[in-house]
Amino acid sequence: MSITALYNLEEETGHFTRPVVWKSFLEKMDWDEIYTDFVGEVQNSERIPQMNINVKDAVKPWLRNKLKDSPVGNYDSLEQWFSHWLGDDEFCVLFDRITDYSEKVHEILTSKVLANLGEKDLVMGADSYAIFGNYGYTPFGIHPDNEPIFLIHCGPSNKEIWYWESEPDPSITGRTDLLESGSEWEKSAVHVVLEPGDMIFIPSKMYHLLYTPDFSVTLGTALFPSSASSLVRSGIANLKHQPAESLTLSWSKENSIEEQFHSIIEKELNINYKDLGELLFQGVLDQRNKIKSNGGFIGNPTGIKQPASVDFTKSCFKVRKNTEIPIKKVGSELILYLRGRKCTLNYDPVIEKAVNFIHKTRKFSLKDIVDEVGEETVALQLIKLLYLNKSIEIACTCKVHGGMK
Repeated sequence: MSITALYNLEEETGHFTRPVVWKSFLEKMDWDEIYTDFVGEVQNSERIPQMNINVKDAVKPWLRNKLKDSPVGNYDSLEQWFSHWLGDDEFCVLFDRITDYSEKVHEILTSKVLANLGEKDLVMGADSYAIFGNYGYTPFGIHPDNEPIFLIHCGPSNKEIWYWESEPDPSITGRTDLLESGSEWEKSAVHVVLEPGDMIFIPSKMYHLLYTPDFSVTLGTALFPSSASSLVRSGIANLKHQPAESLTLSWSKENSIEEQFHSIIEKELNINYKDLGELLFQGVLDQRNKIKSNGGFIGNPTGIKQPASVDFTKSCFKVRKNTEIPIKKVGSELILYLRGRKCTLNYDPVIEKAVNFIHKTRKFSLKDIVDEVGEETVALQLIKLLYLNKSIEIACTCKVHGGMK
C-alpha cells in the first residue's frame, strides 16, 4: 500500500465542525479480499460483532444466528455470500467493531485516519464499522449521528450522499416513503458523489442520507470525544471493584436512599464513598491506556491469527504500528495494556525494565532483551505474551541481532 499525503483532519474540518470531502483519500485496493477475510474471521470467532441487519426495509436481527452456516470462502464473491446468508439480494448490513476482526482494516484506519487527527485526544476512543449492501436509500431515512464520523467509500460502485448544513424540515427526517417520490427534499441539501477511495467527514448531529444503487461497502470511523457523562461512564465501566449484578433496593424515603447508597458503596465496592471520584478517575486512565494500546480504537482483536510456528529464539520483533504497550505499577501488581486488554501480573522489575527497553528500540530479538535484563525465561514468556495478544509482530528473521542457542 503506497503512502498517501499527510493530512491534519482536525484543522481541515474546523475542529470537527464542518463537512469535508477528500477525493482519492485511499488508493485502489482489493477491498473484496479484505472484507472476505473479515467475514471469515467473524465466522471463525467465538464472538459475533454487533450488527444491524435490514432486508427489504425490514429489520431481521435473528439472521445473525445464521451467519456461520455457510463459509464465505465457498462463494465466488462477497455479494453472493451476503445474498445467500440473508436469503435476498436487497439488503443493508452494518457490522460494528470491525477492527476487532480485521488487522488490515485496523492498520488502514489507524495510519490514515486516527494518525492524522492532529492533537485531538480521544479519551473515549474511536469505533469502526462497515456498511454492506445495495439498499438504495439509507433504510432509516434522513438522520443525524451522535458522534462525528469519517466515511471511506470502498466501492466497487459509487455512493451518493446528501447532507444538510442546517437542520432540515422535521417532516422529511426519519422517513423513507417520500424519498422516491420526487426531489423536493433534495433542494435544501448538499449533494456529493463518492467514488471508491473517497472519504467524507460528517460532524456530530448533522443530518445526512446515503444512496447505494448497487452492492458496495462503506467503512466508517466514529469518534467519541470526551464529555462529562462519557467520562463518568468510562470510569464506572473500568472500576477495579465492580458492583454486584443485581441489587435489592427499596428507596421510599430520603434517609433510606442515603442508607442504601452508603451500603452499596461500602459493601459492594468495598470503598469509602469519598474515594469514589478517585476510583472513577483511575477507571478513565485505564480506559485511556486500553485505547492507546489498540491504536485509538475501543474493543480488542479476536482470536489469535498469527503464523502457526514461530521461532521466538531467532526472530526479530517490533511493536505493531500505531499501537503502544502502556505499563503501570500498582502496589504489588504490574499492569500491561495489550491491544485493548488489561493484563495484570505480579510485579517484577525485570518485566518492567524489558517493556521499557522494547519501547525504546525499533526492533528487538529475545537475545536483545536478555542482554538488557539478564533473565531469559522471563524475557521469553514476555515476548510470547505480547505476541499472542497482537501487541508485537515479527519484523524479520534476519538474525542481525543474533539468535539464542
